[in-house]
Order: sequence, then structure tokens, then C-alpha cells
Amino acid sequence: MSLTSEQELEMYSDIKVIKQLLENHQNVQNDHEKRITTLEHGFWIFVGISTVVTFILPFFINHFLRG
Repeated sequence: MSLTSEQELEMYSDIKVIKQLLENHQNVQNDHEKRITTLEHGFWIFVGISTVVTFILPFFINHFLRG
């Protein structure tokens, strides 16, 4: 099966469009992964602070204030 020059040009332009869409999708996915990583770090910081406030701080307050 042989393609005409117009059909070949259309095929290559379609391939370029698909390639560009895939590259854009990859960039968006990488951005989402960076955002998720940032949120995960923030989550663990929040867990650490809430653990200190909930469990460790009251222990020290009771231990040192009641002596």
C-alpha cells in the first residue's frame, strides 16, 4: 500500500500532534507528582507536630508542673 504525498504529510502531522500531546501529558503528570510529594511532606510534618502536642507536651506539663 502506497500513500500519496498529501497522505504522508497528513500522517506525519498527526504523529507530531500525538507526540506533542503525549509530551504535554507527561509534563502535567510530573507536576502532579511534585505536588503530591510536597503534600506528603507537609502531612508528615503535621503528624509530627500533632503528636508532640497531643502526647508528649501534656506528659512534660504534668511531670514538671506537678513536680
